[in-house]
Amino acid sequence: ISYVIHYLETNGIEVLRQRYFLPGDTAEAISAQLNETRTRGRIFLPLGGPDIAMYEQFMRAVQMADLPSYDYAVVLVLNSYNVNGLSMPWKANPELLRYYSNAIIIYNDCYNSEAARNFASKIGVSTDNADQLALYMTLYETIFFYNNLIEAQKFVLDSRGLLNFVRNQLFIGPFANYTLNEVTNRITPFRVIKSKSGDPMDLASIALHTSQCPADANKQCVQLVAHLLDTGNTTIELPLDMPVCGFEGELCEQTSTVLVIIGIVAGLALLSILFFIYRRVKGNEIRDMPWSLPVSHVQFIETNKNGETTRNQDNSFQSLQLLQELGPPPGTATGNRDDVQKRSAERGRPRLIPLPPKTRLATITNNFACVYTYPFIEKRSNFNRDEIQLFYQIKLCVHDNVNAFLGISYDSPEFLVAWQMCFKGTLTDVLMTATTEQTQVEAKKMTNNIRGAFVRDMLKGLEFLHSSQINYHGALTPNNCLVDSHWILKLSGFGMPRLLNRWRHKRTISTVDKTMFIPNSELHYYAPEVRSFWKELHASGRTEMGYIDDAIGKRADVFSFGMVLYEILYKKKFVSIPDEIGVPADDEFNVGDSPNYMFHFDAEAKIPETIDVPEDEDVHQDLRANMKKCWYRDPKTRPELIMMRRITDSTLKVSGSLVDQMMKNLENYTNDLENLVKERTAQLEIEQASAENLLLELLPKTVANELKMGRQMEPKTYKHSTILYSDIVGFTSLSSESTPMEVVKLLSGIFQAFDNIITRHDTYKVETIGDAYMVASGVPDPSKNHVRNIAQVALKNREFLEGYEIPHRPGQHLHCRWGFNSGPVYTGVVGFNAPRYCIFGHTVSLAAKMESSGIPDKIQMTVKSHQLLTARFPEFKCSPRGQVKVEGLGTFLTYWLDGVEELLVSDRSSYKRTIDESERGSMERETSTVPDRPPID
Repeated sequence: ISYVIHYLETNGIEVLRQRYFLPGDTAEAISAQLNETRTRGRIFLPLGGPDIAMYEQFMRAVQMADLPSYDYAVVLVLNSYNVNGLSMPWKANPELLRYYSNAIIIYNDCYNSEAARNFASKIGVSTDNADQLALYMTLYETIFFYNNLIEAQKFVLDSRGLLNFVRNQLFIGPFANYTLNEVTNRITPFRVIKSKSGDPMDLASIALHTSQCPADANKQCVQLVAHLLDTGNTTIELPLDMPVCGFEGELCEQTSTVLVIIGIVAGLALLSILFFIYRRVKGNEIRDMPWSLPVSHVQFIETNKNGETTRNQDNSFQSLQLLQELGPPPGTATGNRDDVQKRSAERGRPRLIPLPPKTRLATITNNFACVYTYPFIEKRSNFNRDEIQLFYQIKLCVHDNVNAFLGISYDSPEFLVAWQMCFKGTLTDVLMTATTEQTQVEAKKMTNNIRGAFVRDMLKGLEFLHSSQINYHGALTPNNCLVDSHWILKLSGFGMPRLLNRWRHKRTISTVDKTMFIPNSELHYYAPEVRSFWKELHASGRTEMGYIDDAIGKRADVFSFGMVLYEILYKKKFVSIPDEIGVPADDEFNVGDSPNYMFHFDAEAKIPETIDVPEDEDVHQDLRANMKKCWYRDPKTRPELIMMRRITDSTLKVSGSLVDQMMKNLENYTNDLENLVKERTAQLEIEQASAENLLLELLPKTVANELKMGRQMEPKTYKHSTILYSDIVGFTSLSSESTPMEVVKLLSGIFQAFDNIITRHDTYKVETIGDAYMVASGVPDPSKNHVRNIAQVALKNREFLEGYEIPHRPGQHLHCRWGFNSGPVYTGVVGFNAPRYCIFGHTVSLAAKMESSGIPDKIQMTVKSHQLLTARFPEFKCSPRGQVKVEGLGTFLTYWLDGVEELLVSDRSSYKRTIDESERGSMERETSTVPDRPPID
């Protein structure tokens, strides 16, 4: 009990009274003690045991003491775990529900019930005996926990270290995970429920939470934290901190007085607010509408007749242009001044402003707008419900292919309609007008993909408008199709024409330049039934103008789309009607006196009755046929937008917006580039391998690796090696009697065969100079069998020449001298450009003398080589030559190498097989055919 009180006080909960009850106390006795404390406390926390049935008398006492749930709370804590879950005695006796219905029950639900039942089954304890089972489970967990610490070798002999280790730690247990807090007490989550209707309903959760330790701010501790749950049930009521009338009702009379005063003040305030709202609605109810723009927010950027900004405003427009087309302004997080100035300088001179006709460029609250201006003939200060609703609907239209409506301004002598500015201009600017050098270049760059993307964007915008509450556009012309800086077409001017036409007919607004409300150059975009509607209205003399039916408006949009599609495909206007037709002279009448009909009848007469579509191989015939259907006189026979969408997508091969196509082309280019890089890389690897092989033909592998790594190749000495020289007898005279090509073929055929022989006998070809051929063994790779390798090479070379005929002299054979010597040599790489691996020393010089002093078709060797050969390899047959005088060196005893026993058969067969499989093709091309001979052993 003392620990509970200490914990509550530590968390800011004051314990006001403590009462002790005996198990045999009746509900009446408990109720009497509760009445003594009801004026001091709000929460009753009985601690009567782990079973909820033990609190029956206490709950009856709460009912008898008349402690309502909206003023008092009873919290029952069941800290022991019950494998059978929460016992609910009211299930067996429904009468008890009214006693427990308002109690807040906190019970332990930490174990896995299935694991607990399995444990009870193993140890033979009934699950009905919850207390005994809980005791065994706690004991088993303790042993399990300590055993895990021992197996992990955690502080077995250090109890203080063990305590520090387990503080604020989560461990995996046999029945559930468990956590020890800062004082190494086990803490587990609890469920907080209320049984209002008999079934438990979660009210809060008491869960583990890691936070700052109360005693040490620099340490994190695990604590139990309670969170109220949003049950979504309004029937659960938690009591206030203090009763409404106080603990003894002392606040009820004052509360009544306060409530009366508050009611009077609130009533007066409400009347004042309603009066203010009434005056606001009646006097200026639409000024705060989202589509209403104060005229002070509209800042015009003046331009001249050529569309260029004036000098004092040119910098403002350039900043606007850089913001819209080049990126963020200087100094922002995503752009810097140098980049902006660099990209601006690339444009050369300032670009002209592609504004839609009869509009002015302006800034409106950080947006740039094209503003249509209509002078008021009769000032409008309010709008009817239908007009307000239409303004709302236009403002709410948001789509990728619909231009943003910024609003209207009516508190000046002019009525202003503002739309979002698109700096690529109108569709007319991009396709045909080309009033500037840049738009001419853009018009030349028009491709089928770009035209198809514009058509697709237009259809998507129309489909959106037809499915919205706007229902139809009403004035679809190229000048109302704007192209933004991302080359996305956006429909503009939708919805407003139906209001403007009505106001123009009622002589509320007019035009600035005294022209018709519908320009002559745009009259042919309007369907015949729309023009007939205006003409009939004018002829009737009615001042009120109704709206065109939505179905007719949608079909009229299809007619307008056909006209715009014609101009996109053929890049020319269907008909050109000058706007000057019907314009009055300057002194004839003022703006307000202009005719009240929408268009000039003489201009309509210039529109052809029949429409001829040129035959163009670039325009699909299905597309031409459906474009003609858009112009049918009967609106009902015109095609649906969805059908036009399918036809245009299939004939123009449009797979997405222009940006999507650009991204797709970029992706394809990237993939092609990756494949090209892979292909070039593979080719490079092949060439590198070829260069590697060529390098290894010129230099030993070890030497080549050192040189490739940029290391200096130091000279090296070899104590044991054998050097072989060979030379063709009579080569000089043979060369003089042969053509260069014949000499090259001859040497190529011989040396290819020699090369094949040395590759199979651990020898290295040092160099060939003319007809001289130098071979070494034991260099650069040391070998114990260097003299045998050289002897085998010499014998094989001689054997090859015995059957080799001169290619250009059939029947004539070559003769060759061989000489070799054994002893120490030293090697090194000579030169930086075309480096050569060279062998030097007395051994090399004497080997060369052995060859030059030899006899044709004989292999001569020194005494040193003879001693090594006969001592280690007795199978070789040798014979003495005797004393030989070597020029410059003196007289030497030399020997002839005559042959080898039981070796020539296998070696010759191996050589012949190599020639047949590896070199036959080149040998046949380079040399004459070698006659077949029986294999030699």
